[in-house]
Amino acid sequence: MTCHRIKDGTICVCYANVFEFRGYLFEWHPMFGPVPVRKDGEPRKNTPRGFYDAMDCFAKLTPKQRERYRVEVTR
Repeated sequence: MTCHRIKDGTICVCYANVFEFRGYLFEWHPMFGPVPVRKDGEPRKNTPRGFYDAMDCFAKLTPKQRERYRVEVTR
């Protein structure tokens, strides 16, 4: 997760890293796990079929392998 301090450090905006793996776009948080997101980075209302099967494969990757699937999302 990445944090950015704003102004004098009184506010910290945090977000999880976003990845695209096997056709699914999602945030990956080490504590809370994956959350499927739309192209604008907002959470999807429904979880796509097959999403958790893909996440099981993604979880087995090393951190270095996961970085190949990391993407930037315009928020």
